[in-house]
Amino acid sequence: MSMERKCQLSENTGNNIELDLISVEKHLIQKVLQHTNGYKPEAARLLGIGLTTLYRKMEAYGL
Repeated sequence: MSMERKCQLSENTGNNIELDLISVEKHLIQKVLQHTNGYKPEAARLLGIGLTTLYRKMEAYGL
């Protein structure tokens, strides 16, 4: 999400939406990793993101 979009969400609706989206994304990544038995290339494919993006998100979310 772009910084501009984050600012718009914060200004219009508060931080709750952003935090909820982060929680949902983290939970989804965890579930997909469980489903793939931790096989990250398959998890990234199922999530529709690149493997590098998956690693970056995992690091950001402490997974």
